[in-house]
Amino acid sequence: MSKKTIIITRAVPGSGKTTITNCIVSELKKNSITVAIHSTDEYFIVKEKYIFEIDKLGNYHEKNLNRFKKSIDSNIDVIICDNTNIAPWQTEPYTKLAR
Repeated sequence: MSKKTIIITRAVPGSGKTTITNCIVSELKKNSITVAIHSTDEYFIVKEKYIFEIDKLGNYHEKNLNRFKKSIDSNIDVIICDNTNIAPWQTEPYTKLAR
């Protein structure tokens, strides 16, 4: 397996994580670097509207983590976990896979 770069965002909601992630992705793609973004929030988008449902959060985090793992196992150069990840236990599954 080739070396990969993993970026895991950690900040409060609304602080610009996704904005900076999109800037990073834009620059990487200009240099033909493959990128995958994994955000649990994506699962709450319904017809371009964010609809949060607490009872689906655990399932959506699991789906996001599974997709993150698939990216690690693929030929993608940079993999980004764009979640809030405030507490260390929230990043732990992602960092374990990254290591």
